[in-house]
Amino acid sequence: MQSIKLVLLSVIILASISCSSTSFKQSDEAEAKSNAISEYAEQATDASPSEEAGAVEKNKSDILNVVETTKIIKTGNLNIEVENYQTSIVTIRDIIKQSQGYISNEEESHSSYQMYNTLTIRVPKEKFDDLLSKIEKNALSVNSKNVNMQDVSEEYVDLTTRLKTKKEVELRYLDLLKQARSINEILSVENELRVIREEIEAKEGRVKFLDSQVGYSTLTLYVYQQYDNPYEPGFFHKISKALGTGWEGIKMFVIGIFYIWPFWVILGAFFIWLRWFLKKKKNNKK
Repeated sequence: MQSIKLVLLSVIILASISCSSTSFKQSDEAEAKSNAISEYAEQATDASPSEEAGAVEKNKSDILNVVETTKIIKTGNLNIEVENYQTSIVTIRDIIKQSQGYISNEEESHSSYQMYNTLTIRVPKEKFDDLLSKIEKNALSVNSKNVNMQDVSEEYVDLTTRLKTKKEVELRYLDLLKQARSINEILSVENELRVIREEIEAKEGRVKFLDSQVGYSTLTLYVYQQYDNPYEPGFFHKISKALGTGWEGIKMFVIGIFYIWPFWVILGAFFIWLRWFLKKKKNNKK
């Protein structure tokens, strides 16, 4: 009997140790997996500067091989006088259309001395010089001309390089998201994904802007016609205008009088009192 009890006690102890071992093993595996995800996330976000710089330089060299031509933004300003504004503006519109360009902004106005217009013209970069030359040929005189070229190749390569690197980081985060098991892990990875995607969108927007500026050159054109004999009002026109101005002055004067009616009431009351006072004084002397 005593020996049976000892055997049962031994079995119970062994079973308890086995369960504890299994439990600890599962806990260790879960903790190891969680630690692996955390370490992977840290590697995705906290890469050393030398590693990041190395990745950027590698990608930059790859992109430099793709970018065969330099990225130049060309802009210009042209100020011209024309003989006939109406005819010239129609001709200029035709030139822009033939050059496959368009007018992005236009401000037309006139005065007693001239008719003028300021146009912002966007044209494919390869058509810019031809457009400029044709407009100059239709001018009576060219008052000023300025062409500026800005090389944005370095910025463009840097942007596209960093964009490529960030997209690679995004893929690593997506892989992490598949491995995440707990809610905290999922939320943490999704937050990092949101940040990296915002950065990607910002850089993509800048790249698109540079592509637009490089692909289409911008010309700001000021075109005007100077009148030979500016309009001068005639004698009778001046008299008519003076009469009209004088009549307006009279109306304003009358209206102004009515605006100060309290003053007239006080003044009238004062004169009535003064008249009564003088009359009374005169009667007292008699």
